[in-house]
Amino acid sequence: MGATTIDAAPYAFASTPAAQYEAHVSDLVGLLPVCAESQNAREGRRRLSIHKEILMLKTVTATYPSPAALSNAVDDLINAGIPSEKIHRDDTTRQVKVMVPETGVAGARELLNRHDPTNVT
Repeated sequence: MGATTIDAAPYAFASTPAAQYEAHVSDLVGLLPVCAESQNAREGRRRLSIHKEILMLKTVTATYPSPAALSNAVDDLINAGIPSEKIHRDDTTRQVKVMVPETGVAGARELLNRHDPTNVT
């Protein structure tokens, strides 16, 4: 069985790290097995999809009128499955910032709005 090689040319001309990553992901997708029934192929595509979403994280910020509302909002985010590393809490300004993929912005806003924030951006 021969070794698989990836052409390095697209990476040399990519203007940004994100463009280089896209070129790399594009090559990796081409290397996945063609068999639609292959569990490894489905898992590989899922992982690549997750890596693409990581590049497109958005920050949603909410300001709360009380420390209790701030704590409840943070608890809701964690209970919804958002990793605590993606949640930044500032007790001084009573703000919570959460980093989510573009596809999760609406859900994050919904969770944050449950606790009557004074501002959500």
